[in-house]
Amino acid sequence: DDRLGFVDSFGVSAVTPLSNGNYVVSSPYWDKDTIIDTGAFTFGNGTIGVSGQITAANSLVGSADYDQLGYMEQYATSAVTALTNGNYVVSSPK
Repeated sequence: DDRLGFVDSFGVSAVTPLSNGNYVVSSPYWDKDTIIDTGAFTFGNGTIGVSGQITAANSLVGSADYDQLGYMEQYATSAVTALTNGNYVVSSPK
């Protein structure tokens, strides 16, 4: 997977595997243009992967400075909850 932006600490929070072989990447320090640390959740297809930069077209992204979607204060927890049916729920405390 080579989906990242320049110096965005891609995947610093977590890569969450899903039961169907797919995955979700949390990138809380991703910047959307001039919006600092808006954060992003990016879905990855476990068979074909993903490529290119993170954008609002291919990820769930924040809308304001320091939204930090995907950020969790405890590294032992994840902002993505994988469900048994292959779906997932995202949360962001900020």
